[in-house]
Amino acid sequence: MVQMRNTDKDKAVKSNVVDHILTHRRDLSREDIVKMIKERIKELEGLIDEDAAALLVAKELGVPLPSSYVESVGGRILLKDLFPGLRNVKVKARVLKVSNLIKVNNVEMMKIIIADESGYVEAVAWNNAAKEIFNNLKIGDCVVINNASVVKYRGKIELKISEHSKIDVLENCDLPEFEGLCSLYGVNVLPLHVHEVISGKGGYCLYGSSRTDLVCLLLPSELSIPVQRGDYIAIQDPKRLSGLTQRYKLTKISRIYMLSKKPVTESPFKVVDVDEASDNNENLIGVRGRFAAAFPSRHNSATTILLSGEANSVGILTFDDRVASKLTDVEPGTVCEVRGIYATIRGLRLNSFYSFEFLGRDRIEQYFTTLVVPKGYVRCKATILSASLRYRQLNSSDPLIGVSIRVDDGLGSARVVTCYKKHVTTFLDSDWEEVKECAVAGTLDKILSYAEDYLKGLDICIEGWLSIDRNLIPANVGI
Repeated sequence: MVQMRNTDKDKAVKSNVVDHILTHRRDLSREDIVKMIKERIKELEGLIDEDAAALLVAKELGVPLPSSYVESVGGRILLKDLFPGLRNVKVKARVLKVSNLIKVNNVEMMKIIIADESGYVEAVAWNNAAKEIFNNLKIGDCVVINNASVVKYRGKIELKISEHSKIDVLENCDLPEFEGLCSLYGVNVLPLHVHEVISGKGGYCLYGSSRTDLVCLLLPSELSIPVQRGDYIAIQDPKRLSGLTQRYKLTKISRIYMLSKKPVTESPFKVVDVDEASDNNENLIGVRGRFAAAFPSRHNSATTILLSGEANSVGILTFDDRVASKLTDVEPGTVCEVRGIYATIRGLRLNSFYSFEFLGRDRIEQYFTTLVVPKGYVRCKATILSASLRYRQLNSSDPLIGVSIRVDDGLGSARVVTCYKKHVTTFLDSDWEEVKECAVAGTLDKILSYAEDYLKGLDICIEGWLSIDRNLIPANVGI
């Protein structure tokens, strides 16, 4: 680590400091000052010697000291007692932040934030000292820094670490815990105990707990950081995102540190069936149900993924066109599990890194022949009461067409939703290549509007899964 060069020159001696104080504070006697020095040593439990204590007393009394006096000669000093001009300083502190290396006038430098029970301060290092710290220190470390100096920069106290300084990392430390110090001093570092790792295209969703909250972290895969369940990590300078769960992503100045491992005995995060899903459940990370459709938004580039259970249906909003383009080929009614979800006050949304697992379709052993039943698999003939066909051009140039029709068989009614290409072409009485050509030509809007009017009043043969909330996921349709 950064090495210290021992030096004995120009040491400040207690008697010289006392004499200097007496020339500025004639209202005090030598005995008064010596008594104050001893009290200061006692308050700091002997962690500083008489010379350092004399300097602190001078500071408290407002007595200016020549630079030849302003040195600490080996006793540990608390961070709150640092003042400009101190040299040969020894501090014990916990590292809360380690910045990236930057170049200033072709010279490399970096800063760390350190803290103890009394306060926190920035420490700055240059050249080889900066490289050593960057490569060897991590946030959370408890360190003893020897032979540093104190300067004032832009109105703030800074600890200057040179190549002559020495930093030792302690295995055992009696300082307050890392998480508590970050919270106390408002340092943007997120400690995270990883409970769940969801792997998706381009990255990972890490779900875990900080000191007080449940947390979701989006981690791009190009960082090549192998994070596993049970890892205890710290993320420096993350950016907070929206959501009921605290969500974060990395910034250009973010760094991730592997601190330790803590076994996960019981995770608070859940993958639930659709009927158990709730928009305000911050523990929710995944939903399992029958895929119904991917429906395009009327006003923006969003897509709503509809999943259905026995009782209810749920929508999951996404702005990722890669999802929508794949779902148009998935047969409605396929049981799937979507992971990488977070809850907002407006509903469930899909993170940028997610996973879909398709589990196949249920085996049908019995079915009903009317829509009047509360739920189950239905095969019947019904009349189309209304139709809504909505589309949006995807980044892949394919159109995403969502079909929603209201049907009635004389005894009961239901809403049928689908985006499956085979169903869409049945409703439009066309093949998919023709549909794509119309989308490119800009005439698809007119065709869909015509189809909405044309479909009203037609009889339809339909079969599929009917839920209690009257949504029907079509397995087959025929007009």
